[in-house]
Amino acid sequence: MTTIDVLMPVAGNAYAATAPAYLDTYRPAFAAHGLTLNGVPWDEAAGTADATLALFAWGYHLDVVRWEEVLARWPSDRPLLNPPSLLRWNTRKTYLFELADRGVPIVPSIFGDADEDSAARAFDAFGCDELVIKPQVSGGSHKTVRVRRGESVAPLSDAILQPFLQAVGDEGELSLLFVGGLFSHAVRKVAAAGEFRIQPQFGGVLTRFKPAPEQLAQAKRVVAALPAPPLYARSIFCG
Repeated sequence: MTTIDVLMPVAGNAYAATAPAYLDTYRPAFAAHGLTLNGVPWDEAAGTADATLALFAWGYHLDVVRWEEVLARWPSDRPLLNPPSLLRWNTRKTYLFELADRGVPIVPSIFGDADEDSAARAFDAFGCDELVIKPQVSGGSHKTVRVRRGESVAPLSDAILQPFLQAVGDEGELSLLFVGGLFSHAVRKVAAAGEFRIQPQFGGVLTRFKPAPEQLAQAKRVVAALPAPPLYARSIFCG
């Protein structure tokens, strides 16, 4: 059988206890195609597998310097899927600027330090009364907050400030997933009542849905705008 290393959370990371169970759900499908999965902490990924998937490298946002170092020195003769260059590009949400330059619609965003002054400017610039503030490198809504006009703002370096989209609470976040450049399936993530974060750990509910033709067409344009061809990709719609 062909062996595939799968990058996993580092030892002691908050995600380390739950990730193996998720990996186990993938094993039968891969085994049916002659592929054996071997979980490896992403900071120890120096094995001799035929290829490596960065599928469960959860928690990289908690040690982004080391994560970027791992990607920067990844051996060229060891296939990493997705490619290291694409994973590095995707690490910081400043990639939204590049997508916007390539004609992809994005949520209006201001990048920089978040504080009382920058939030006040963002409220005025967006013409809104609620903001979402989050780190430029994040995962699982880490340090993501919803702030209303007039509320205090906890300082946050290297942040993104965006208008809160009511559609996220009403309709949910829509994810269209592609494998090998082909559309695979779509998932709707809906937040629990009184919550705006859509991840399961906050009570969010995930369901399959069939995207409209215009949604699928837009998602394909997003994938085509990436700086390198991905093995797998997710295009997100909010409202």
